[in-house]
Amino acid sequence: MKQKKSTLLIAALIIVAFLVRVIQIFLTIDFKTGFYKTQFSALGLGLTIITAILCGSVALLARNTLDIIDNGWVVSKATSVFSGVLSFSLFYELFSEKFFAQGAAWQVILMKLIGFLAAVYFLTFALFRVLNIKMPDIAHAIPAFYMIVRIICSFINISSLSLIAENIFLLASYCCMLLFFVSYAAFYCIEDQNIVSLYTRASLAFAFGFCTALPNIIANTFSKSGYTHIPVHSQVVLMFMALFIAGFVYEKFFKAEKQ
Repeated sequence: MKQKKSTLLIAALIIVAFLVRVIQIFLTIDFKTGFYKTQFSALGLGLTIITAILCGSVALLARNTLDIIDNGWVVSKATSVFSGVLSFSLFYELFSEKFFAQGAAWQVILMKLIGFLAAVYFLTFALFRVLNIKMPDIAHAIPAFYMIVRIICSFINISSLSLIAENIFLLASYCCMLLFFVSYAAFYCIEDQNIVSLYTRASLAFAFGFCTALPNIIANTFSKSGYTHIPVHSQVVLMFMALFIAGFVYEKFFKAEKQ
């Protein structure tokens, strides 16, 4: 399938998945408990499965894209902005995150350390053009290590509440982000890396990240009782991470067509 047609279909699937997620949250989930409402439990589960299938279909479409163009490491103003905002959101999260407040001391220390390194990395990425900074190839592995630590700590802290729909999507998003950042790191550290795999994982990570974070942010913003089962800061970081991936994909695989 040609890249332009594939992109349009991917965008359509993500929009539909996003709308399904919004309906799921506002119609089927009890904001006080985070679980499905009794009368809508079957519908809520069905919408969860539909959303997951739609997001998974994005990867299948991306995987079958034939004319992917690699533009090298190019950082535009938009990508720099997303990376910079992501960096500041990570810095802010280091001092505001309450999710690990009741976790073990090693979790807090590890998350703050790797979170600081990730924030510095994305800030450096954002300033790449301005300061002409060339990072060592190994530095590109930092986001992957951040996601590994994030997944471990998140699973330990929410495993007892894993049936809450938001936790399911959050962990799925983190796992997809990890898959992308592993390919992202390998792309800069290993020659002849699979471009199709990078594009596929990027599309999947954006789909899950976008459809997890934005509906949750909307629910927190517009609900009277609040929807705080997942810390807002975590969702904001996830949202900007998805936007960073979108900017990266545009610059790397699409911008050359408009030059």
